[in-house]
Amino acid sequence: MTVTSGQGIKMKTTGVHHVSLRSTDLARSKVFYIERLGFPLLLEIEELFLFLAGGTAIGVRGPSPNTPPDDAFDPFRVGLDHVALGCTDPLELHRVAAALTQAGVEHTGVKTDALLHKDYLAFKDPDGIKWELYSADDPEGSRRATLRAATDAYFAALARRDFDAIPYADNVVLRAPVVPGGGANPLSGRETLRTVWWQPLVPALDGVTVNVIDYYVNADATAVCVTAEVILPVAKATLRVADRFTVDADGRITEQENHFDPRAV
Repeated sequence: MTVTSGQGIKMKTTGVHHVSLRSTDLARSKVFYIERLGFPLLLEIEELFLFLAGGTAIGVRGPSPNTPPDDAFDPFRVGLDHVALGCTDPLELHRVAAALTQAGVEHTGVKTDALLHKDYLAFKDPDGIKWELYSADDPEGSRRATLRAATDAYFAALARRDFDAIPYADNVVLRAPVVPGGGANPLSGRETLRTVWWQPLVPALDGVTVNVIDYYVNADATAVCVTAEVILPVAKATLRVADRFTVDADGRITEQENHFDPRAV
């Protein structure tokens, strides 16, 4: 059978399910991975233990009857070269490097991969199997941070009464019960929001305090709902609000929906 470029089996997979390693001394390996590195133990039987590295199960097996008594890991032989664990927090690399030093585990320190220009930290287990903690992108975390930053900027600007600090897109749409026409008649356009909604709103905010309670990101990470409490000084009442923000890839708010419960908390 001839397979040309672009064809092939094209497996549908979620990624690596588990990795299995061979050790010359299972008890020694367990001390290293579980007690010194602190990975959670998932399973232990006579000739195998499993631990969890992030979302991946790692199995370590003891020597088999076919394992040479003087065998040692060699990354230059055909087979495994090294195992790399992803790390989305740059500070974690330095924390782990310091912790490895304190635990007496030799390591490279934080280095930069000349090929991919990513930072990493490398060390070996007692059998010489090489491990890396490698900088990895976190698209989901990055997107959540973008949503959070946009809403934080909104509430900070609200506190300062600074409309220009709100990251609104030029074509932003606002639906709110307090705008002219109510929520059924949205306002459209940044400058319309400034004149029709914001300018009358600012005097009404005098003495008002807004405290954010929590953030809820929708399933496809296009929008975030923020719950907050609004403390009114005159009526001495606290209202609960839920504002929903749709944010584009550049961190600009394209849609905003304001909802509130008129009953005092």
